[in-house]
Amino acid sequence: MKIPTRKLLILHSLLLSNFCFLGQSEFSAFTLSGKGVASPFATDYQALGINPSNLDWDSEYEGKSITFGFSEFGASIFSDALGKEDLRKNLRQEEFEALSSEEQDQMVLDFANSRLAVDLDLMSLGFHINTENAGGFAFSIRDRADYFSIFGEQVAEIGVKGFESDYFQFLITEINDTIPNEGSANPDTLNNIQAVYTPPEDALNISKILEGTQLNMSWIREYQLGYGKRVLSTEDYSIYGGIGLKLLTGTAFVRIQAEGGKTEAFSAASPLFNIDYGEQATANPSAVEGGNFTPVGIGFGIDLGVSFAYRDKFKLSMSLTDIGSMTWDGNVYTLNDIL
Repeated sequence: MKIPTRKLLILHSLLLSNFCFLGQSEFSAFTLSGKGVASPFATDYQALGINPSNLDWDSEYEGKSITFGFSEFGASIFSDALGKEDLRKNLRQEEFEALSSEEQDQMVLDFANSRLAVDLDLMSLGFHINTENAGGFAFSIRDRADYFSIFGEQVAEIGVKGFESDYFQFLITEINDTIPNEGSANPDTLNNIQAVYTPPEDALNISKILEGTQLNMSWIREYQLGYGKRVLSTEDYSIYGGIGLKLLTGTAFVRIQAEGGKTEAFSAASPLFNIDYGEQATANPSAVEGGNFTPVGIGFGIDLGVSFAYRDKFKLSMSLTDIGSMTWDGNVYTLNDIL
């Protein structure tokens, strides 16, 4: 199942437009999932953010004490509504068969209240050195982008049907002809649509359109410094402890939640996205000027870890990560519940 680009643009415009200035707010980035299982296995600089006590473990490569890496990338996608084959086709931009009206209605039901999660991770630099007596030290620079959404029924219907959504009563063509939206326009007509229109007396406010919708998105750069040390050792077992320090700079954060007729929304985006906030920007004391990657959030974090190794047969590793907070105070806007 593939949602054409023009339909995604309508959906994103509804979710990310109509913001007005509120002021400084503080949020913590939602936790990156899936790290716990890696705690007893991560070594070298890859232990940063997972368990810093592992930094003093013996290297897997005998006689090697220095490890470094560049441009390591990882990604994961999860969807309740799309199967593996559908996801593959979307990623490859393959052709999809046109959906009938009944199939579109079924897709709306599939997407409504379904989860979609995307995690992207890019480590641009990682370095680790393990000394004989002083312990292990590591440093890394990592970008982490996370997205999670659940769409309500109205948002799902607009996202799937696009211009043909029942919510839009009229379609406006490139030559400014206005035609009724009867849900049966041919593809050539749809390709010439430049706008949609619903009379004010029939339009819904943002809270009703977004009802049941939840969206979280963040892009954070982490500068991490970690230290691990063997604190106790016998012939049979060793105990390690470690600490990691993080400087966090925020590139973007969006959170939208609509439930019970009330919508709460917050956004902060760096100049990289080139968003035109119009006249609102001139009255916004949090407006940010500067280069593309000028941060709009700053934060600090601490990771703590401990691990136990019994000879070379058994390892037990525990950690507490992402202790800290982050303040988003650049280009801060909140959603105003309007038509």
